[in-house]
Amino acid sequence: MKQNKPPRKNKGLRISVYVFVGLVYLLAYVIFCLCTWAKAHFNATIEEIIFTLMNPLKGTDSSLVESGIRYCVPRILIFLAIYITVVVIDWRTRVSVSVWMKLKNVRLSINITLIARIMAACSCFLALFNSLSLADKQYGLFTFIENQRKSTNLYETYYVDPERADIRLRDGEEAPKNLLFIVLESMETSYGAKEKGGEQVGVSYIPALETLAENNVSFSDGDRLGGFHNVWGATWTMGALLAMTAGVPFAFPTTTNAMNLRENFAPGLYTMGDVLEDMGYTQEFLCGSDAEFGGRKTYFTSHGNYRCYDLYSARKDGLIAPDYHNGFWGYEDFYLYEIAKKELTELSAGSKPFHLTMLTVDTHFPVGYVCDLCGTEHAQTAGNVIACADRQLKAFLDWCEGQPFYEDTLIVIAGDHMRMDSCLVENVEQKDRTMYNCFINSAIIPQGRTKNRVFTTMDMFPTIMAGLGYVWKGERLGLGTNVFSTQPTLAEEIGYHTLNTEISKKSKYYQKNFY
Repeated sequence: MKQNKPPRKNKGLRISVYVFVGLVYLLAYVIFCLCTWAKAHFNATIEEIIFTLMNPLKGTDSSLVESGIRYCVPRILIFLAIYITVVVIDWRTRVSVSVWMKLKNVRLSINITLIARIMAACSCFLALFNSLSLADKQYGLFTFIENQRKSTNLYETYYVDPERADIRLRDGEEAPKNLLFIVLESMETSYGAKEKGGEQVGVSYIPALETLAENNVSFSDGDRLGGFHNVWGATWTMGALLAMTAGVPFAFPTTTNAMNLRENFAPGLYTMGDVLEDMGYTQEFLCGSDAEFGGRKTYFTSHGNYRCYDLYSARKDGLIAPDYHNGFWGYEDFYLYEIAKKELTELSAGSKPFHLTMLTVDTHFPVGYVCDLCGTEHAQTAGNVIACADRQLKAFLDWCEGQPFYEDTLIVIAGDHMRMDSCLVENVEQKDRTMYNCFINSAIIPQGRTKNRVFTTMDMFPTIMAGLGYVWKGERLGLGTNVFSTQPTLAEEIGYHTLNTEISKKSKYYQKNFY
């Protein structure tokens, strides 16, 4: 063995190698940290993550971002410190260890130090591959990329343009019903008792919602309490709102997801808001956060001329303090319900039919927001928050029942998407998790079965329109099917898995006609 002191050569090349290898290692470690943190805090889909990253963080719950920063940044800094230390030591090391071997009268020099450096450099690609594999295992990264390269003709085959569907009030209806659409954040049927159709053993976090489903129209995927399934492109709030009111998933190019920065949101779509505007409805969207987040304000104002009432509206009207923000998303749901009472009273006093869509938020992940009305009857914080949401909704509906507009108003209650953390659903398979739905004061009764249906977020659009008393050619609007009818939904006709796979692919029709 012989030790050599090699001269300093190719400093620029050596520095470039250090930087390149370091960046690859850093990327691999960042992906690993994010995946590890995300797995411990929430269950999000790849499209939901991309949508969030492509949108400004204004209006979001800062605690989630802070949690990610607290977890990832110190680990990344430690990694960088270790890597820089190794680089400095290697840079200053002028000793090259070589082994001389004699084979068949030929002397060979094997530079062990150089081989070690090459192996260390090459291993960065292995680290990156392992991190990407972890991301694929948790979020289906490779499947997402593969599907983005494939095309589908789903829309050419099944899509029904609502603008050409000849939607009209059914014969015998004297006047159109009002619509109160209550979208409950992350409200799954899995929060119900096992014996009622939920997934909770020995307890129910939503007894009021269970009773509402039993006493009114509620469609189920089973023979007891159940609901509809999320589809690709509808696994976060804005995606779900789009699917429930337009009958299509959120499948716009990832580079253009910041819809709040655009003048128009999907100008080619004809949505429930557009239909009801043409029918003469006065419309409003009510939420307790910033309406601009995720493009919600742009969507509702450009499709139905909704009045958007949000955190800033409540501050302006003096309903909450000018600087009030609960640190979660805006103001609590008990404020939201009180504001909804005021808005409904004003809307119902007008001469036109009205439509109010309101979005709750206290049950948002992580865990949910503990408000002043929350109890401590359950062991888990999320359970107490959901139970509180259940009670608040019941009290609000009791108030509605005593109002003059009640009998003439279709009240639709629906969860938007599956819970994004694992609270209360740790051992529940995704196929068994469905979103709650209930139709109160529907203009029609179901023509077919309400149980053992396979339906999705997109089916809410035509089902709500039917519940209002409207009819049209066929039973489908967008990719959704009227579940009040006997016609199979697309999920029933071609299979849920096939439907979900197809809508995750690129569609020339979608890009050409909707965006």
